[in-house]
Order: sequence, then structure tokens, then C-alpha cells
Amino acid sequence: MTTATHRDLKSSLTLRLWAMAMALMLSLGVSAQTASSADAAIGVAEQWLGLADADQGGAMWDQSFSFMKEKESRTAWITYVSAKKSLLGTRVAPRVWAVMEHDINKAGLPPGEFASVLFYAPFANSRGWEKVAVYWNKDRWVPVGYLYGTGQPAAQQPAK
Repeated sequence: MTTATHRDLKSSLTLRLWAMAMALMLSLGVSAQTASSADAAIGVAEQWLGLADADQGGAMWDQSFSFMKEKESRTAWITYVSAKKSLLGTRVAPRVWAVMEHDINKAGLPPGEFASVLFYAPFANSRGWEKVAVYWNKDRWVPVGYLYGTGQPAAQQPAK
């Protein structure tokens, strides 16, 4: 009986130590990746889409990374974002993100980490899709692109 109890205690202590070590490793891993996580990228994309819904193309351009600003003038961007409402109409139900892509040092883009999130939503005029690209800049995701359209997106559309 003493041996069984000793074995149970030893097993219980080993299990506790293992659980504590796993919890410590997970907490360190989560804290190191929290800012650059997929959830953070999706959150930035959703916030940017809120600006698009409110027809705030100027605010979107102001928040974007310099890479986007070098490729697109503020005026052209505002016009592009405003055209969404005439194409799709007002969003009539919540959007849902469907696909997330992640690239590091992709050819044709500045060096660094990029992610893009594809969303679907019903709009007044049509079922629509929206795709937001973000760039990891030191300690946070920053928007760098936005595409939208009706139906299903074409494969590999160039970033706007």
C-alpha cells in the first residue's frame, strides 16, 4: 500500500511539474506573439473596414503604411473607397472573415511580414467580398491595401 501511494504522489508531482512547465512555456510564447498574431491582424483589418463602411477613405489613407501612400494618392484612394458604396451598397449583415494569407519577404513587395484577410458580407446590391492587406511594422500591424468586389474574388488579384 505504501508503494502505491508513493507512486501516486510521484506521478501527481510529475504531472503538476509538467503542467506548470507547459503553462509557463505557453504564456511566454503567447506574450511574445500576441501583437503579431492572426487575431491582431484581423482586428486591424476589421477596424479599417469600419472606416470603409463609414466612407472614411481619407482616414484609411492616413492610417496606412508609407508603402501604400507611395503607390496611391490620397485623392485617388478616397475616390476608390467611395466607389464601393455605389457598387455594393450598404452592408446589411455582419461580415465574416474567410481566409487569411501570410507572406514573409514575398517577391514584388518590400521586405517584411505581410498578411491579408478576405471577408464576405451581404450588401444591399450584392453579396460582396473585401480583402485587407496589413504589414508588420516593428510592433503592430499597419494596413497597406484594400480590395472589394461582388461575388467571389478572382484568384491572385494584384493589391491596390
